[in-house]
Amino acid sequence: MLHKIKRILIPAILACLFLVASYLSSAGQSMTSRAYLPLVSHDQSTWIGPHGGYLISIDIDPTNPQVVFAGSWGSGVFKSEDGSQNWSPSNRGLENLYINSLALDPVNPAVLYAGTSKNQVYKSIDQGNTWNWSGTGIQDQAIVYATAIAVDPALPGRLYAGTSEYGAYFSPDAGLSWRVLDRNLNGITVQSIQPDPDFPNYIYLCTKTHGVFLSTEFP
Repeated sequence: MLHKIKRILIPAILACLFLVASYLSSAGQSMTSRAYLPLVSHDQSTWIGPHGGYLISIDIDPTNPQVVFAGSWGSGVFKSEDGSQNWSPSNRGLENLYINSLALDPVNPAVLYAGTSKNQVYKSIDQGNTWNWSGTGIQDQAIVYATAIAVDPALPGRLYAGTSEYGAYFSPDAGLSWRVLDRNLNGITVQSIQPDPDFPNYIYLCTKTHGVFLSTEFP
């Protein structure tokens, strides 16, 4: 009985898959895409790397779009100098390879910051070629989340970092030291942080369980 069911069921499944593929292929003729079960891949969409780790964050040099950085979970930072066609690891001095966030200095793109898991922040002043730990003042073991490190566009020497369970921090000296941004956020996880470009002291913070905060005063 089981053998008979298999003989009927398997051809039926294959026939359905063939019909789905045919439909996707015919539909793709009008939108320039190819059907590959179980995914549809557009003709213009190609995988461009890099290899290694789960990719978490990406940033582009505003003065040279050919230079691209990608932060990965477990393999550190990758760098491309040809518009993402080729990648190479950029981890010298980076003791934590679990990267949650990347942020370029908008005025000096040679300066790059990386937020990591349980090792705070690292800083590079040579476009990611070498890194130094730059987390003085941030609670030990704090996780700096993706999109939770930001450079103030009006005051590039001022940085902000959101952390897991330890609230938010700011650095007035380009990462040399950090201070608590708002003590009302102690014990709260800040997952995203964004300074207002028109009002330098206005900082928007997205938290995990407490909604959105607006911080307007520094300690």
